[in-house]
Amino acid sequence: MRSKSMLIAISFILCSNIFGQGYTVDTRTFKPPPEKNILLLSKPDQARKLILFYSNLRVNTDGSPRSYHPDDFHGQSLAINSLCNGIGVYRVNAAGKRIRTIKTCTEKKRVFDLFKAKNYVNPKGYQVVWRNVIAERNKKPCIFQDGDVKGYFGSLTSEKNGLTSANSGECGYKNQLDAVTIPHLVLPARTWKDAKGTAHINPLHHPFGAGSGDFVFAYNPENMTWSYAVLGDAGPGNNLGEGSVALNMKLKKSSTVPTNYQLAKKLDTGTAKIFVAIIPNSRSNLVKPYTAEKIEKRGRELIIEMGFRDEQAFIAFLLEQKSRF
Repeated sequence: MRSKSMLIAISFILCSNIFGQGYTVDTRTFKPPPEKNILLLSKPDQARKLILFYSNLRVNTDGSPRSYHPDDFHGQSLAINSLCNGIGVYRVNAAGKRIRTIKTCTEKKRVFDLFKAKNYVNPKGYQVVWRNVIAERNKKPCIFQDGDVKGYFGSLTSEKNGLTSANSGECGYKNQLDAVTIPHLVLPARTWKDAKGTAHINPLHHPFGAGSGDFVFAYNPENMTWSYAVLGDAGPGNNLGEGSVALNMKLKKSSTVPTNYQLAKKLDTGTAKIFVAIIPNSRSNLVKPYTAEKIEKRGRELIIEMGFRDEQAFIAFLLEQKSRF
């Protein structure tokens, strides 16, 4: 018998059938709410598979060397993100065991200021955790010392540019996928935990196995704009997808690079839903380091390999699936 938590977490709707282009589709449901369908598409005569969903995309700044700044906690003037999103803060007992999660940005900032004043040593009774978005060096955050990013923290992505340590810049920041220049998509992790702490499988990663570096095609039907991208990072388990600054700028037809967090948040797609097509196991045959031009070139090759004449033919195929979401 399935546990109640599993039913609350992710339900699998087994409604396989065959439709356009000869694809067989399984519809899975992504939970927690708001519930959204995910289509898993396959063809008996083709190795390439597709994962489709239709959702709004929040913006993500991971990988940008200007994502966070220690003197601009809320991202008001220097950073394009708030450190409230980049750190976890916990109340701990004398033995160092976590007893309470600090949730408000006001309290997080108060503890962070103490943390910063102590040269990034945890103040008594608290623990500050970098949520894998700020590069660390000697167990302390890397703060750039040179160039036009001097004073900023390093911001990490799961996928890398394949650069050697000699070419990756201070703290390896050039080896990350810069959200401002590289169109990439952030997916929730392979598993996520519910309120009871039980881990559940994310249907985006099972059974087709979407992973870091896989190719993505995103289409905004409201303005008929599309973009290729790659899977660049893992994000919160309760959010279906986030687009990098570069990806969301393209999808919203924006040419204004954000200079603070408020401007970055305007790149959320809001009520506009985006068709997102992921080609699992497509991460090979791309010459790194990533550029938007290289991603588009290889993405177009993949679309043609799957039997579509061009992007417009693929978009028509996506639009045919709208009623399934």
